[in-house]
Amino acid sequence: SDDLKKGDAKIALIELPGTIHRGVSDIGPSGYHQSSGSATITSMIRRAVKNENVKGIILRVNSPGGSVVASETIWNEISEIVKEDKKPIVVSMGTVAASGGYYVSMSSGKIFANNTTVTGSIGVVLGKLYTEQFFKKLGITFDSVSTGKNTTIFSSTAKFTKEQEKYVEKSLDDIYELFVSRAAEGRKMDYEDMEKHAKGRVWTGTQAKERNLVDETGGFKDAVEYIKSLYPDVEKFAIVKYPEPERFIAMLLGEDDMVMGNSGFFSRLISSLNRLATVYFQLQRDVLSNDDELLKLEGGGIIVK
Repeated sequence: SDDLKKGDAKIALIELPGTIHRGVSDIGPSGYHQSSGSATITSMIRRAVKNENVKGIILRVNSPGGSVVASETIWNEISEIVKEDKKPIVVSMGTVAASGGYYVSMSSGKIFANNTTVTGSIGVVLGKLYTEQFFKKLGITFDSVSTGKNTTIFSSTAKFTKEQEKYVEKSLDDIYELFVSRAAEGRKMDYEDMEKHAKGRVWTGTQAKERNLVDETGGFKDAVEYIKSLYPDVEKFAIVKYPEPERFIAMLLGEDDMVMGNSGFFSRLISSLNRLATVYFQLQRDVLSNDDELLKLEGGGIIVK
């Protein structure tokens, strides 16, 4: 059942925890979300906006950041709702709302941060783990066939070429400029003024308020009171935590496609077990055959050559 469709005036609480990434949010054993998938977050926001009983939305952000693409997707969804004045969206920052966590917050109608919230970090970083020498010590080598000059740009077994370094640097500069311009637009500041607070700098909630990166210092209750103040004629609000923890049977059967995706927990479990079994039997075969040939990693799996 959907609590957003029951009763009278409601405030929808949508949590945005952990790493921000594309697709659906990861759900832990307790049924609560452990990460923030852009498809899940935007879908929940749309459902809350469409429901007439929901008078306002509080986005509880407790994230250190994540994917630029996912953050931009969520930012765009919130920005359109605020610009069209469909429904008030207020951000309540938790312990941390930095980098992508700030990105998704800056287009909301109002931002509340605790005094000790870690926020800001307006910047972008990209790198990769170079592992070729490590695997060589294990006797594992890699061969590749490239079809383009940037084919190996994100390969962990190949260093960046000079041309790739320039490409990555240009991409990072473009993303950084977009981040700063988005922040300046959301906070109604000039680009130059916003950049003084950017370049990856991290601020406490108090410092962010002094620099106009947030509107108010306060917690979740303050965000609730703000939305209530927008509706003086409404005597009582129900705060609906959304999404609700997944029911165990729903997790197994994948009943909620919006949250879990089409496959469901049970099919994911079967898929994972099948992959583990494949790896186990491949390794067992290699040991029993007493074959000195090397194991090669290929496509995320282990293939016996």
